Amino acid sequence: MKKSLLTFFLATASLHCFAQPFPKKQSTIKPPPSNARIAAVQDASADCRTDSTIEYISLDGSNYLPQQKYITKYDANNRPIFNSIMSWDNTNMVWYYPNNTQAAIHSYTTNTATYISKKWSTANNDWVNIYQDNTTFDANRHIIAEQSQLWDATNNVWKDDVKYAYLYDANGNLLSQTDKTWNGSAWINNVRYTHTYDVNNNELTYLIENWNGTAWENSQREINTYNTNNDQLTNTGQNWDGATWVNNTRSVWTYDVNNNFTSYEYDGGWNATNNSWIGDFNYSYTYDVNNNPATYISQNWISGGWQNANKNIFTYDANNLKTEETDYLWNTSNNTWDTPIKYEYTYNANNLELSYTSTDWDGSNWINDEHMVRTYGSNNELLSIEYTKWNASSSTWVKEQENTFVHTCLTTAIQDAIHTSSLEIFPNPTNGQFSLSGLPESGSLVIYNYSGKVVYQTNLNATDLKVDLTGQSKGMYFYKINNGAEKTIQGKIVVE
Repeated sequence: MKKSLLTFFLATASLHCFAQPFPKKQSTIKPPPSNARIAAVQDASADCRTDSTIEYISLDGSNYLPQQKYITKYDANNRPIFNSIMSWDNTNMVWYYPNNTQAAIHSYTTNTATYISKKWSTANNDWVNIYQDNTTFDANRHIIAEQSQLWDATNNVWKDDVKYAYLYDANGNLLSQTDKTWNGSAWINNVRYTHTYDVNNNELTYLIENWNGTAWENSQREINTYNTNNDQLTNTGQNWDGATWVNNTRSVWTYDVNNNFTSYEYDGGWNATNNSWIGDFNYSYTYDVNNNPATYISQNWISGGWQNANKNIFTYDANNLKTEETDYLWNTSNNTWDTPIKYEYTYNANNLELSYTSTDWDGSNWINDEHMVRTYGSNNELLSIEYTKWNASSSTWVKEQENTFVHTCLTTAIQDAIHTSSLEIFPNPTNGQFSLSGLPESGSLVIYNYSGKVVYQTNLNATDLKVDLTGQSKGMYFYKINNGAEKTIQGKIVVE
């Protein structure tokens, strides 16, 4: 259950940064199973930023040694301008940049943002350019253009690589994305993505076309359907065979009377002989009286039928915070659930996660495995996370790793052109389900994947909202919130 500090660092550093543009469409992969809602794991204070994070490890189970330090520097508007990672030299007792360590350099103007990737050269004792992205925004903070350049170290100049152009409709929905590549003398069309929407701003179709040198040719498309609550019911992926569209993949969602997502099925192929879908995997949820996920079951399609794979059972306290999760695996030999793992969670008075303990079932008893403890400051900012491992021989918890965080907590809220400090997203990173609070009571929320495809959208009528992206693949997602008053908030969500 130990989280990658790099993932945490990148997600935290992006909170006050311009939303990055969408790269090319990635191939569809199986979305990961998702557990129930998890309590906030990041800095819970809206007015505190993370300046640095130090990762310590224990070699002897008791004493810690510094390992890595994750650094973020900010401009006067509290936007990140520098991100990198340092290592600890235990001999000389100093922090240093190992050779080829990467850094991100950000700069901003009113309608532009520049991101430069650099690496540390030990030989030059300086940062060396790798590539840069230049992004342009319109008055509504929509990304309308992005151009990437590679560094030519021989001639010490930036050379064009790829660029992307974006068009939107009057409601701020992404209509098209056109990708071009530089051939050394001119920009050449590469791929074009086109979206259509219904009157409720739900994405109806998503078309991918490739440039053949003289014209755009069909490649892939997706067709979506929705219910009257604007919940997505189906997504059908098709490939162009040169003359007609051929079914390829299908996703199907179902919901209960409370509009809770109850099941998801992914069909990974089409049987053209008998015109039927070929199953791949599915998962389903049940909910308690407070609409918290109570059970989760995943299945895989094997030998023409559905076979159980994983099961999770969740319990909650009076504040609807998850206090226990028990995970089971399906035993195909005797067709029963076995080898459970249990996670228990505790929280402080502000409903922030204090600890979790994982235990394994040995057939008759629960045996301790891992333990994590968090501490917080007076502004609810996360100060430390400590991980320990159970030593069965000595019946004690043995130290493994500790992360400490240094924050700047401001007297006024951290705000910039595209982020408002009243908005909170937790958990982020997430494994699929997360909550938003501090939303405007009117307007809209749209979430895009890396290729610019709309994966979630809804009209806002309350300040709190639960979102489920369990049907999506791992990676970075981009949200856009419009409050109905020509103000747009954008940012990032990481699905692990």
